Amino acid sequence: MATLRQQDIEAWLAQHIAHILGTHADEISLDDTFDSFGLASRDAVSLSGDLEDWLGRRLSPILLYQYPTIRELAVHLAPAASPSPVVDTDLPQDAPNELRLNIDEMSDAEAEALLLQKLAQMDE
Repeated sequence: MATLRQQDIEAWLAQHIAHILGTHADEISLDDTFDSFGLASRDAVSLSGDLEDWLGRRLSPILLYQYPTIRELAVHLAPAASPSPVVDTDLPQDAPNELRLNIDEMSDAEAEALLLQKLAQMDE
């Protein structure tokens, strides 16, 4: 599957949550928490499974708790949709790329996603 944009994932999530709730996708706010939609645990698990199938990759079963809004989850799942990180040119050229990122230029969601990615890599 081609890399999906943040907006594609947001639309997919909004449509699926709307379907679960029996409403229209345009009534789903991308910045409301999944909890605020009143989804039962089984709904959240089902949504995660459907999203996993749609993306064609394994996802953490607690992903909706780690990224509690549609927008935050979409940013995490579609890093290419986020602005490219700014490189700090004051560091030596041979510094690892992750050290060259200018964290101050990232949104909170981007910084959190980077941190969680690094923590996951450490657990592997």
